Amino acid sequence: MARVDVQDSVVQVSATSGGTYATIVDLRSWDGTHGEESEARIRVFGNPDPIIRAGDDTDEYKLSGLYDVADTGGQNVIRTAKDARTTVYLRVLPGGTAIGAKGYTQECRVSEYTDSGAADGDFVECSFALRGVGARVAYTVPS
Repeated sequence: MARVDVQDSVVQVSATSGGTYATIVDLRSWDGTHGEESEARIRVFGNPDPIIRAGDDTDEYKLSGLYDVADTGGQNVIRTAKDARTTVYLRVLPGGTAIGAKGYTQECRVSEYTDSGAADGDFVECSFALRGVGARVAYTVPS
């Protein structure tokens, strides 16, 4: 089994589904959690058995790194989407951008972003939290 080198990871963002994806610069870590809500059990009159609806998929992402105001195509796209209450399209490439590398793309709503600094720190840090609102779609880096 081929292992993925985490240093090759790339996370990209686009403001539109058909737009150009830009790499989010100065990220130090990313985390994607892919789960499912609890199923819904609904009882109706005249039926002894409940109707069961499977829970919806849930996808949440956390990105953290160094605040970079010059990253107009990456970090600032995410901040702008949060402020404007619009969605972004996130592309995660765990193995990097080499031809044939596999990852996925998903429409997301930005739920929060933070910036923080400390007097004894070297740089201002930032983080982003996103929630998937569309289906995850497999993506392979083209040749």
